[in-house]
Amino acid sequence: MEIQNYAQTTFETCLAVNLLQLTEKKISKKEELNTINYAMNFSKDNFTIGHLDFMAKNHNLGLDFYVDNKWFLAFINKFKFSNKIDVIHKKIDLNLINDRIKISPAIVYLDSFALWKITHAPHFIIVIQPTKYGYKIYDPWDGKIKTISSDTLSKGIINLRNLLKYCPQLIQKK
Repeated sequence: MEIQNYAQTTFETCLAVNLLQLTEKKISKKEELNTINYAMNFSKDNFTIGHLDFMAKNHNLGLDFYVDNKWFLAFINKFKFSNKIDVIHKKIDLNLINDRIKISPAIVYLDSFALWKITHAPHFIIVIQPTKYGYKIYDPWDGKIKTISSDTLSKGIINLRNLLKYCPQLIQKK
């Protein structure tokens, strides 16, 4: 998979841009906004599943959607979404990430404070591959590929779960 040098154009389109990276088609602002608009109209109760449904239906993507807790799994499974999406309950941690990125890059939900040290907010990135000292990632906020430490990635996931009280998630193209 080749990552495009594309920065998200709105505050809320990190997941849309990451998912569009998986299509390997040229990313445009129009398609970025189409993705989030569909997701926002899909449900006010969950931000992620609408994005995935859009990608499955409009880009023919099969997706594995890993969620970190059983309550969230049951909640997600109440939605009607494409059968190209498999929802899987697994603890989201470095072990799962290391296992999954052997196959292909994975979108991971984390607390952005781990990356930028500015404010705590949920954010999606793509973990591309392991490096000697951590991970090569794509951050849609600035559209750049960078390297982060294993500790940074782990803290981002832990803070998302424990501080922000969001369910960690991992998304991967089948």
